Amino acid sequence: MRRAIMFLTAIGLAGCKHEALPTTEDAPRTSVTDTTDESAIRPSAQPSDSSTGQPAKPAPAVIKLLEPGKKPRRALRWSRALGLEERLTMRVDTEVDALIGVLNAKPAPRSVTLELTVRTNEALPEGTAAFSFTVDEIHAHHAASVPPKARKNRDEAVATMRGLQGSYRIDDLGAIQEVVIDLPADASRELWSLSEDLEWALRQLAAPFPEEPIGAGARWTIDRAVEQSGVNANEVSTLKITKLKKQLITLKTEVRQSATPQTFRNPGSSMLVQLTEYNAEAAGKMTWDPTRLVPRSAEMSFTETKHVRYKVKRQPTTMIAVTRRKLTIPSPGGRARP
Repeated sequence: MRRAIMFLTAIGLAGCKHEALPTTEDAPRTSVTDTTDESAIRPSAQPSDSSTGQPAKPAPAVIKLLEPGKKPRRALRWSRALGLEERLTMRVDTEVDALIGVLNAKPAPRSVTLELTVRTNEALPEGTAAFSFTVDEIHAHHAASVPPKARKNRDEAVATMRGLQGSYRIDDLGAIQEVVIDLPADASRELWSLSEDLEWALRQLAAPFPEEPIGAGARWTIDRAVEQSGVNANEVSTLKITKLKKQLITLKTEVRQSATPQTFRNPGSSMLVQLTEYNAEAAGKMTWDPTRLVPRSAEMSFTETKHVRYKVKRQPTTMIAVTRRKLTIPSPGGRARP
């Protein structure tokens, strides 16, 4: 069991992201030797720009209005003022279950409460906007079943995370992109895991609206390419306005993700992994004021299932990993700092 959990930690399969964190060349390498035969693995599905040799940008998101909702209707847009600063308190709970070969493995669950300061930095071309944030405080909630060693590693990662800074941008559609968390060069696997939890939570802080005027009860879908900890996937979201007031919008969200077989390296790990099957789903609701930086309240759950193959010391290994996350932003979370 201990060996299985070490393998799971080394691969670091937990995580959700739409843009790449620092590459594995910049990340700390694990103690597991990478002996995967790359020639026997299907290449990643990410296309490249033949003129530059660099990965091509994903296709733009497609927003389709299904129901315009009740009248009166209006075009909803985010309109955050520059120089605004707000405080955000949120809790993120994460647990992973894995079947490695024929052995069940369950690393210690993670549960943290974070207090962030979020700021608007500048307006960028094409209707995008840049934001920055600071992790002012973070508290770990240890379950009684967490072993002393895992507790110690978690506490050390939490202490390192206090004061870390980062940034993201919101594109012209209203989706959060390019989340960057400034981790130290010697970041531990535990710190990488906490940062992936934080990044996933940050990506829930906005949602794209359709171009058409909409009202209460409106429904629309968003189809876009995403990146999940190195995995190129497709995401289809369905959003519905359940409450609409002058400044407050409550949305119900359902998300489905899928990916074709490919190879990937998870951020923070040097191991090459072959993805054979992938699916994920999420659901929840959030209340926003489009003029503010962060949601007033939120509840979001996420479940991701990965089937992978990899080699450790030249031994082929299979694993099925199920990652579950939950985000809670309690009201009146997201109020502007006085």
